Amino acid sequence: MQVNIQEVERDLRRIEQIDLRLYNNEDTQRVIQKLESKYTNEQQQLRKLCFFNWAALAKDAVGQNLIPDDIFLSRSKIPEKVEVDAIRTSGDGNCLYRSASLILVGNEDLHLLLRLLTAIELFLHASYYARHPKFLSCMKSPATDVPEDIMFTLCLSDTGMKMWESTKCREDAIKREAATGCRVSKWSVMVHLMALATVIGRSIFSAFPKDSSKTRPFFHDEIIPRECSFH
Repeated sequence: MQVNIQEVERDLRRIEQIDLRLYNNEDTQRVIQKLESKYTNEQQQLRKLCFFNWAALAKDAVGQNLIPDDIFLSRSKIPEKVEVDAIRTSGDGNCLYRSASLILVGNEDLHLLLRLLTAIELFLHASYYARHPKFLSCMKSPATDVPEDIMFTLCLSDTGMKMWESTKCREDAIKREAATGCRVSKWSVMVHLMALATVIGRSIFSAFPKDSSKTRPFFHDEIIPRECSFH
């Protein structure tokens, strides 16, 4: 899959530099929609990619020891425990997207494109991610007794949190995450993982270390893509 890296970097900077006061401006919305259309072919190709030669990838021994032993993909109709391997990736702040690229093509070359498409997905569908189904399902779980607004803030970075504290608008916080998430090497948070599942068109399991916290059922769970047409 061929990607124009320079063009992707320019578009990342373009979103990152949007004035936060203009996030809900119609012109801003049109700019992001044009970017979505610009990368339609790449988006469709991503959802068809599948890499199988896992044996050729370098393993991460430290990461392997951190994997909890209770990973079940119930939504994928796999009732038994799933065995997983930790694959080594570059730990430079781009690790989420580098890891996704490894899964798709066996190398990290697509990490910038994945970062850009995740930002576009978050920006255009901020209302969906502001009230992601995981928030609703987790609130119904007897194991989780945490207010929904608190759980939402745990899915944000510092910049998204500041926007939330300023406006008390979830959509604004999500758009802030979309924009600041365009900064190369910036660490990602849960809302980026939610959007990335839609970008690649498949579920992602978020593995969380075993502990007794009430928030673990939320973070240790399968994330399914936003309902949309993958073709």
